[in-house]
Amino acid sequence: NIGQKVMDFLKQRLYVQLREKGFSHDVATLSLAVIGQRPLQALKLAEKLESVRNEEWFQRLATAAVRVRNILAKASGLDTGKGNIDESYFQSEVEKELYHKISAITPVLRDALKSFDWDRIISSLLELEPIISRFFEEVLVMADDPLIRMNRLSLLAECDALFRLIGDLGTIRE
Repeated sequence: NIGQKVMDFLKQRLYVQLREKGFSHDVATLSLAVIGQRPLQALKLAEKLESVRNEEWFQRLATAAVRVRNILAKASGLDTGKGNIDESYFQSEVEKELYHKISAITPVLRDALKSFDWDRIISSLLELEPIISRFFEEVLVMADDPLIRMNRLSLLAECDALFRLIGDLGTIRE
């Protein structure tokens, strides 16, 4: 398809321009993956990501994104019941907090992506980070009880869906 070849060429050119402006490979690649068809917005996203990439909270969030994806990959043979989260199976307050935070910020992130509001995206991620970090400190995802385990995997699947809205954060390294 000629249209796809033209888009690929333009993305390659934009990648080179972002690199020439001093953006790292990982930031340039993620920006293009999220919004590559809009060069100005890809630049603005790259600027925003570059401004937070070395902050501790962002690194913890990127690590959590990788951890979520890895746990789900290892559990791929198990039914995660995606979309079937049952709050009655939550055994800790942080599970409830994470569920409610994901439910609250997913539509915010969708709207922010549509309007290219990169500040709102970053502030939403900043709100999520302490909760997901606490979740991994306090909760054993692979619980012995299969219903609790499935519920927690479903929660992580929702978290992964949220992360995927803004690309693979795990690719951004200090």
